[in-house]
Amino acid sequence: MTDQPELNPILGRRLRDNNWILLTSKAKPIIVDEKISTKLLHGDVDSFSNNEHFMTTLKDMGFLKDSDEPVPRPIVESKSTGWIIARTTFLIIGIISALYVGYTTLIRGIPTGNLLIAEHIGLLENIIFIVLFSIVTTIAHELMHLLFGQLTPSKAGLHISAKTAVAKVSLSHVWVWSRLGRTAAVSAGVVLDLVELAVLSGLWLYSDAWFLPVACAILWVRILWQLRIHKRTDGQLVIAMISDNPSMLADLRNKRTAEITLINILGRMMSILIIVGWLLPLIMRIYRLIR
Repeated sequence: MTDQPELNPILGRRLRDNNWILLTSKAKPIIVDEKISTKLLHGDVDSFSNNEHFMTTLKDMGFLKDSDEPVPRPIVESKSTGWIIARTTFLIIGIISALYVGYTTLIRGIPTGNLLIAEHIGLLENIIFIVLFSIVTTIAHELMHLLFGQLTPSKAGLHISAKTAVAKVSLSHVWVWSRLGRTAAVSAGVVLDLVELAVLSGLWLYSDAWFLPVACAILWVRILWQLRIHKRTDGQLVIAMISDNPSMLADLRNKRTAEITLINILGRMMSILIIVGWLLPLIMRIYRLIR
């Protein structure tokens, strides 16, 4: 490898504020103005050789080659007709599922935390079901991010969190995709959760099987958890992707605009709702069983 710095393959896209977001396949994106983006996208790194701070940033963010091994290009969005139809259809199915869940809720009510513990089976069996159902549906949640992010398990680790189901798959590369592509990728897990909840809620209308309200309650918590938009959840990422604001997480910490205040309030309301509607009733239900 020569002493002259070289750039890894870069992709970029103009943001709504006319800045550019650039990324490689190695690390997080950076946001630069159009003049800088033009030079970097054309492989011109020599222009910045006297700017030590910027060169350090490029190195830390994975833009500079650090070995002779080739670095793959970032994943390019497939804009084939099939993918466009698949993304659009999947999002529409998610909306329909949400509406159907609303309909079933009017009939059956919301499966709150007290329903996580069924009456007619043992506590141990109930807990085993909760754990297994959470793990299986969390894996499915993550796989949808992989699918719509055009990733494979060999390109992205699948990190499972049965407690939170927060997406652990890196989707930074979708920032340079179209709005449809990036929105579908980051919302895919929640959309699948909604589809599963719609199916199970529909079955619950016609069946009194003990596991149906338990499963529905788990999915309600998972979806509400992702709507804690003041935290780095799928819900926050969807808003960031739609609004074309890669700096939303930093904005939530540092800015005090009306929009940021509203996001913080709504996110905290979701956290309170989870505690009041699921955690406390669950604790009270277990207490009654074991006292």
